[in-house]
Amino acid sequence: MSFVLFLPIGFIAVVVAIVMAFVGMRKDAQKQKNEAKRIFKRMNIISAVGFVSIALGLFAPSGQNESTEKAVPAKGAEESAVLPAEKLAELEKVMLKDYHENFSMTSWYQKELKLAIAKGEQGFYKLGLYTGLTESEESKKIADQLTHPFLGMVNENGAVLQGHVQTIDVFGKEDKLLLSVKNPIVN
Repeated sequence: MSFVLFLPIGFIAVVVAIVMAFVGMRKDAQKQKNEAKRIFKRMNIISAVGFVSIALGLFAPSGQNESTEKAVPAKGAEESAVLPAEKLAELEKVMLKDYHENFSMTSWYQKELKLAIAKGEQGFYKLGLYTGLTESEESKKIADQLTHPFLGMVNENGAVLQGHVQTIDVFGKEDKLLLSVKNPIVN
């Protein structure tokens, strides 16, 4: 679970508490002491919830390291792990989930992105990113941006595929190759 979602809740609660403080002070000034006490008690509870939500959003684990499962990384193709199809399908789902959760607010985000991990040359794997992009210079720029989070996921220290992915290919409409990026860690 991503605790970052608590941040807006916390900020809203703090704003509501501030407004309640002003209302409570006005009631106090109007000599409505009981009403003011009731408002201040609610304000304290709401502000406490707000500050706890903000603290959770800022300091709780973000879940970003859940993107790939951990294992001892291999040094090269000769030690390349052969993963069963079920494991590759599971990794595809985890990586796509991480992509959608962490990059949906970027200008190059592709909602309909599909990911395929396939066996490549010399025992390495290759990632295929399938988009709905048409072939153009702008699409190639977007394709280049798409490769960065996935390179980060496969090269993360301790990732199951660390040292095993040789290329990331980005395909557009009709599975036309837009861009092929070699993994700098492997090549």
